[in-house]
Amino acid sequence: MPIWLNSPKSSFGSLETLAQSQSLSNHVSIPRSEQFDGAVSGFFPNPVFIAIICINQSSWTNVSTPDLTTYPDLLESLSVILAAGKLRAQQAVEHERLAAYHEVGRLLDAHFLIDGETPAQGEKLYERLAEDLRIAKNLLHDARRLYRWHQVVHARGQLGWTHYRILLRIPDDAARNSLESEAAEGRWTTRELETQVRKYLPALDNTPETGLRRLPPLVPLRGRVDVGRGVDLPPAGRVLDLGFTIYARPDDLGLPTVPLGDVIISREGKRYSIRATRSRKAQYYTYLAQVERVIDGDTLLLQIQPAYGPFVRERIRLRGIDTPELGTPDGNRAKVFVDYALADHNWIAITTTKPDAYDRYIADIFIPNENDHGQQIVDRGRYLNQMLVDEGLARRVEY
Repeated sequence: MPIWLNSPKSSFGSLETLAQSQSLSNHVSIPRSEQFDGAVSGFFPNPVFIAIICINQSSWTNVSTPDLTTYPDLLESLSVILAAGKLRAQQAVEHERLAAYHEVGRLLDAHFLIDGETPAQGEKLYERLAEDLRIAKNLLHDARRLYRWHQVVHARGQLGWTHYRILLRIPDDAARNSLESEAAEGRWTTRELETQVRKYLPALDNTPETGLRRLPPLVPLRGRVDVGRGVDLPPAGRVLDLGFTIYARPDDLGLPTVPLGDVIISREGKRYSIRATRSRKAQYYTYLAQVERVIDGDTLLLQIQPAYGPFVRERIRLRGIDTPELGTPDGNRAKVFVDYALADHNWIAITTTKPDAYDRYIADIFIPNENDHGQQIVDRGRYLNQMLVDEGLARRVEY
């Protein structure tokens, strides 16, 4: 049965020692894995009642009920139970995803063995499947690589799908097998495993076609927030392209025409003026935006303000990086980091490129420093994409 301990948040790291010191080691099981690694601080107040879950983890019956005479005590106790249940559910999801992707890998491998497709044909199949299934192509690659590495996996073992995706970055079989054993025996969190993998392969990216290779550092694309493009669009004729399939006729701005190519849009009161430019910055689609919602560590829903006209709502994917999936401990940490990084900022700046397979625009995001506004956010703002890499919350990828 579980036992309730009244303890400050700072004592999480010594729970196992505490249990052993009270001669409980034969009766309780301490959830050591990523459920209680870092993520707990977002759920538990200080001080808190900490529930040590029994071995079969099938009951919340407690040895001694905490004092529930006040609302704060009740809220505190219920918060512990719900948070621990949520974290245990995340581990169950990781195990189910491991079993599911392993089966996906088995079926893909069987298909390739039967059809005997060339690498080029196989890559087209991956692309088609990724688009129709609405998942990333590298997930399919990793699923098949996992199956070819382990034709049998223990879905209820110590390691989950995210662990195995990290291990698959290592091309050397012996090194990968050794780290797998260490991770399982040590009950490493995904972050601990990531740290160990980087000792083997610092700053390396998983590319199934060529193995592991080094990617260059991210270079931010800093454009101008006051630009558009003059384009010919029959039958409308010469119009101003503002991005996101937004177009304006010259007379919308009170102008007889607009130059062909990149232009800078200026406004004084209600009057607009446009001039042609060959500035390199004008080549990028750059905007001011407001954050409506952080979806996960590398995807956001933004309200984007073009240089002219009303704002648009778009899903944005951060360029050049990939964060672990939401619902995993590392994925949750990445989302929390982005939430905090963007908190209290009314405006941010973005530079967008082409949409990805899921119709999300690929973008660089810039966070203002104190007193930054308008173009200053682009020119001097902190580069969120690289911040996630620097914090170890994202890995470099290419699109």
